Amino acid sequence: MVNVLKSGNHLEPSLLSIIGKEVASSKPPNRRAVMVVLGNIFWDAYQDPSAWTPGATELLETIYPTLEKILRDAPSSTMAPGANPVEAWIALVVLLSSPVTSAKSLPFVHSVVVPTGKPSFLYSEKVYQKVTDEVDILWLLRVINRVASAFSEEIVQQPRNELYYGQTLLWLVVDHPSSQVRRLSIETLRNKSGVSTIIYGSIKQAMEQILFDEKKYLGLSDPKHRSSRLSSALISSIPSPGESNLSVEPLLSELLLLSHHRIFAQLADNLWIELLQYAKLDPHGVVTRNFKQLITYAEDAVTGTDSGSLRNDAALRAITTLAFVAPELAVPHLLRKIKTLLDPTPLHALGELEMGVWKTPVGTPFVDVLASSKGNSGKDKGKDADIKKWEAELRKSLAQKKTAEPTLSKQEKALVDAQLQKEESIRTSLRDLKKRLLNGVSMISSLLQSGTADSREQSPFLASILMNGIVQRGSLLLGPRVISVFLDLFKSASERLQESRMWFGVATLRVYEVEEIPENLTEEPLNGLLGRLLYKLKGLSDQNPFDGATFSLLWPFIQKVVQKGGVGTESEDDAVEQLVLILDVIRSHTSQ
Repeated sequence: MVNVLKSGNHLEPSLLSIIGKEVASSKPPNRRAVMVVLGNIFWDAYQDPSAWTPGATELLETIYPTLEKILRDAPSSTMAPGANPVEAWIALVVLLSSPVTSAKSLPFVHSVVVPTGKPSFLYSEKVYQKVTDEVDILWLLRVINRVASAFSEEIVQQPRNELYYGQTLLWLVVDHPSSQVRRLSIETLRNKSGVSTIIYGSIKQAMEQILFDEKKYLGLSDPKHRSSRLSSALISSIPSPGESNLSVEPLLSELLLLSHHRIFAQLADNLWIELLQYAKLDPHGVVTRNFKQLITYAEDAVTGTDSGSLRNDAALRAITTLAFVAPELAVPHLLRKIKTLLDPTPLHALGELEMGVWKTPVGTPFVDVLASSKGNSGKDKGKDADIKKWEAELRKSLAQKKTAEPTLSKQEKALVDAQLQKEESIRTSLRDLKKRLLNGVSMISSLLQSGTADSREQSPFLASILMNGIVQRGSLLLGPRVISVFLDLFKSASERLQESRMWFGVATLRVYEVEEIPENLTEEPLNGLLGRLLYKLKGLSDQNPFDGATFSLLWPFIQKVVQKGGVGTESEDDAVEQLVLILDVIRSHTSQ
């Protein structure tokens, strides 16, 4: 039959009559067998519309009424228990293969491919996920293939339909249990990405909808294999160089965040850089040409999302990549941004009232507005108050508030509610401050993880920003995170210091009397720690002076010990010993 049609000949009227009768048979096995044969004829013989023959038109006219009925009934028939949508998929393949019958003008086709509301049966997970047969599911892939050619412009005009299309295709590429189906789906992506605008946008939207939704992402299974399949899908959705009129560089810029999702972190290579290389683009050139757009894209995601969220995490990873690829642009920009975010002025303005409100549970007033005769610890904003004593009093106060409270009069309740509203306003301001400070600290981490010489050289500057602000004043808001990042800065010191690098960071915190140091880092007596570090520093300095970045990083520690005339010492001799060691270290560096 295929040879007859391809040769331009006509099928016998008797044969057409038999086909028309059997395709409309009330016996499902007969009807399906004929539909499969017809589907294969139109799929194999008419990949190229120019191959269409008058005989094919006659065949299509014969089966058209049945195809229409199948598609009109599909919304209900495919949802029935045990129903198989293969016949409906084949009907779509046949109609979308015809150059003489405009599928776009057929309402019963258009409503399936470009639905106006909920997903049609074509895009319904409840329909296609129940098809387990490897041969049957290939008809869905064939429909997806034909739709990319016939309806791409209509679908991309509606983000909702673009998402439906992308979710269906992504399921075939990533989640179908058959490796053969996944392989053929990837081939469809590659073949269509250069000629259809629908592929890239639909895959991107479908991935973002899954990966940046906290609940959906946590529900994903087998993340290791999934990351590899998702990366293959993303790479295959990008038009190959020279195969498309689309400008690839803007598309890849849009993928900056998605390609830095944490699911791709376990891959051997940076996915965004791999995407650029696949498109035969130089990563450094792309970043330098689009730096303002890329860094704004990443920073807006950092500041506009909750710390620790999936999009926030991806943005910070993206910043690391930008700093690695183009440090000459990224590092100066990030230093300015970090300095702004970590401006310590608001921290220095915090008093006991603000700190008390922050540590008091929501719904419990810190200031006791009902107290008439006793002084209120929350009314004074003495910046030089003894914090430890205040915290002890606060804990005692909170413990007392856990007991049953007496019934309040209407006037008393109004006073308490007004105070709670006032304190909630303070708490909101502190949350905003905390978020800004966390953004700055996180960007420091991103910069350090780039591992470039430019970022390493800025460690002293970053350490000074932290020490002059949030290390000493912001621990109440940020907890141990800021201490951890401060210590990470010391990893950029000279490798000659080996494991002592972190301990120089610890020593710096301790000589500045920072309180929020983890207990396991303060077990060694301070005098012993300083002696051990200073002897090592002297010995290494005698051999060769340290580079400027390392010495600058250690200088605040050295300077503080000198200013205090020795730290943590039990005798004058110990203090003199510390100072002599420091003078020897300084002499080793000033004699060069």
